[in-house]
Amino acid sequence: MIVEYSEALNEILDTFDEYNKTLKVIRLESVKRRFDITNENLRGTFENYICKKISFDNPKLTSILKMPAGELKSQHLQEMKQNIFIEAANDIVKKIKKATDDFTTTLEESFELSFERAEYSIEEKREAFEKLSETLDGNATVAENVYVKSDYTIAVCSYAEAMIQKEEV
Repeated sequence: MIVEYSEALNEILDTFDEYNKTLKVIRLESVKRRFDITNENLRGTFENYICKKISFDNPKLTSILKMPAGELKSQHLQEMKQNIFIEAANDIVKKIKKATDDFTTTLEESFELSFERAEYSIEEKREAFEKLSETLDGNATVAENVYVKSDYTIAVCSYAEAMIQKEEV
C-alpha cells in the first residue's frame, strides 16, 4: 500500500517536474525533500503495528495462547489475526491520508509563494515598463517588446494557476 502511494506521488512529481522546467513555477527540490521525509516516516508502519499487537504483552493474545489446543483456540487466533490486519490497514490508510494532506499543503504553500513572487516581479516589470515608455518618448517598438514580454509572463502564471485550480477540483 505504501509502495503504491509512493509510486503514485513520485509519478505526479515527475510529471509536475516536466511542466515546472518550462514554467519554472516553484523550486521542486524542497517539495521532493518533504515527500522523501514523509515516505520514510510511513515505511514500516504496517509491520510495526502488527508487531505491537502480536506480542506477549497483548493480554488477549496471552489468554488465547493459554487455551487448550483445538478448534476453539485456532478460531480465536484466526479472528484475532484478521482483526489485527484490519486495524493495521485502517491505521496505515489514516497515516497515508494525513501524509497526503500534509504533502498537498506543502505544494499549495509552495505555489502560493511562487505566485506571490511572480506577482511582485510582474508589478516591478509593469512599473519599469511605464517608466521606460515615458523615457522612450514615442519609440513604440521597444516599448511594445517590453510589454509583450511582461504579458507573456502574466499569461504563463495565469495558465499555471488555472491548471492548479483545475487539479484541485
